[in-house]
Amino acid sequence: MLKWIVAMDKNGVIGKDWWMPWHEPEDLKRFKEMTQWQICLMWRSTYEWLKKYRPNSEWYPHAKKNLVLSKSLENKPWIEVIHNIDELIHKYSNDIVWVLWWAKTFEVLAPYIDEIYITLVPWEHDWDTYMPNLPAWYIEDLGNTKSWLKFKKYTRAKDAESIRLIENQNRINTLQKKQ
Repeated sequence: MLKWIVAMDKNGVIGKDWWMPWHEPEDLKRFKEMTQWQICLMWRSTYEWLKKYRPNSEWYPHAKKNLVLSKSLENKPWIEVIHNIDELIHKYSNDIVWVLWWAKTFEVLAPYIDEIYITLVPWEHDWDTYMPNLPAWYIEDLGNTKSWLKFKKYTRAKDAESIRLIENQNRINTLQKKQ
């Protein structure tokens, strides 16, 4: 099962130039609590960005295993390189794998992601990376924090009838917003 964890602002912004446009301790704490001792997957460019801050070390020491999706990297003691989606699905089909960061990762892995955990931050930013559209997902409100963060869980609709019902509800919600 693949799960994606991400934070976004009111406009769907999730970052710019590999940076999150905010530093929110409660969000970082939640991220650690949810991914700690789990298998974590990232894109090669995310790994390259992160290793600037932790060179030659296990960059995310709280993970059970760090996977990097890349055609060019080689395995290191602190990462396992996954060369393609088929390899990922074959090796980890019985495990929970947390997908870390960035829309590009989601675009490639979208057909395989079952759950998305989103932190909604109440600010607006003018950045360059946006959350992809999620039309056929169940949305569950997981509550708020003292700093006005909101947590939501999106679960993929798996059958045609559920998808049709969600799409109809989304159309109704859109019409109600326009009124």
